[in-house]
Amino acid sequence: MRGATEHREIEFKFRIPADLIIDIDDILASTHHTGEPLDHRSMDATYYDTASLSLIRWGVTLRRRSGGGDDGWHMKLPLRYSDAGTPARGMDEIHVDGTASLIPSPLVSIASPLIRRQELVPVARVVTERSPYLVRDDQGEILVEVVDDWVALEGLDVDRPQATRFHEIEVELLADSKQAQQVARSIAAALRDAGAQPTTVSKAASALGRRAGDPPDVPIISPPAADAGQPSMPFNTSLLGTSTACSKQTLLFGENSPTQHTDCTSNVDDCSAFSRLLLRSSIQTPWLFCAKNFPGCRQNSVKFATPSFSRNDYRQ
Repeated sequence: MRGATEHREIEFKFRIPADLIIDIDDILASTHHTGEPLDHRSMDATYYDTASLSLIRWGVTLRRRSGGGDDGWHMKLPLRYSDAGTPARGMDEIHVDGTASLIPSPLVSIASPLIRRQELVPVARVVTERSPYLVRDDQGEILVEVVDDWVALEGLDVDRPQATRFHEIEVELLADSKQAQQVARSIAAALRDAGAQPTTVSKAASALGRRAGDPPDVPIISPPAADAGQPSMPFNTSLLGTSTACSKQTLLFGENSPTQHTDCTSNVDDCSAFSRLLLRSSIQTPWLFCAKNFPGCRQNSVKFATPSFSRNDYRQ
């Protein structure tokens, strides 16, 4: 993707109760580490979604942020669950640099299978006062970043006009090593012992209220109408809805997902076309598509023939 960078964000997130005072230096000292304070950051982010919050209900966030040293547009995409059935903690983040007021077309293309033809509009504003600290190993290599955030949120929907404030601390791995994981876990354990509350709720979801936690939507597709004088066609709308949901999950988490492979995100036109082909293929052959990609969907008693396709097919 031209002009974009990608980053895998793996972190532990904690909310700090209003009556609890936590000092980052004390937390790090209790784990025998020293924090290197960085410059304070004042960040202002506006989050975009559809009016029905299609993106965030799939775990995807899209924002335009300034003041964090990485001004521009950011899209975060959830990692899939591990084979053991546990969440793969973290997000894949795509950053498009710049001050453009319009959403970059590559990010719109990635979001398009989830939002269909809905418009992306501002839905929340997040203002964060951040105090970051770096934790290094004995050789000076950076392992972990700890950020102490004071957050003010505002949902831009007229039904939720009031702002929300809270205190949050995040522990993010900056090195892909066992040592970095051990350091991050020890800091997270110290925070829990001090009374911090682990959370997986994002800042944007907090601003948007309960609707952000609603299940992802699935297109409602009406059965094909029968010709006059002809019997109606058998059609299982529940089956079609299930296969469409599986298609969207594949777009986000599957082996060919634009969120997982840089060679795919480097050509967004290919991604968009491939996404459409996946949806068409699943509608034609619902259970076989689900059985191939999601073992829990297997129904051996239902069989459909499926067209084969290769990578070159979705370029057409």
